[in-house]
Amino acid sequence: AYKKAPDSYIVLTNLGVSHLKHKNYDKSIELLQKALETGGEKNYMAHTGLIGSYIAQGKLEDAADAIERALKLYSRNAGLHSQLGIIYFQLGKSELTERHFIIAMKLNPDDPISYFNIGVLYEGQNKSKEAAEYFQKVLSISPEHQEARLRLTNIIKRP
Repeated sequence: AYKKAPDSYIVLTNLGVSHLKHKNYDKSIELLQKALETGGEKNYMAHTGLIGSYIAQGKLEDAADAIERALKLYSRNAGLHSQLGIIYFQLGKSELTERHFIIAMKLNPDDPISYFNIGVLYEGQNKSKEAAEYFQKVLSISPEHQEARLRLTNIIKRP
């Protein structure tokens, strides 16, 4: 298929994702970038594959840039905002972390993960009251969420 249509963004995307699955990250990145450049800019699979390849290589700045690029097309995608928040958290960019976690929460208010992520962020900033509120919200949505329960219990036990 590649020899017959080397510039087909669909073929490039499928090959790029295949290389990602086989942990050939450099080749995956090359193919997925080409897919996005050759008419597949709106190809969600190419964007997420590229993001996944960067994350797998530990290239968090590149992953953040790739997510920001995808968000220009998919601004209402809570998953992308959440992933970007996690990457910014890993990069120590707490204001951007909070911004994207809150956007994700607003876009998908029934998802306990968004509330949990904000709780973890606030807990790390020693904002115990705010963290506890978010962990309580997680438990109101998902009572079986053990990590939120444990973190809330630890906050309550603090002097």
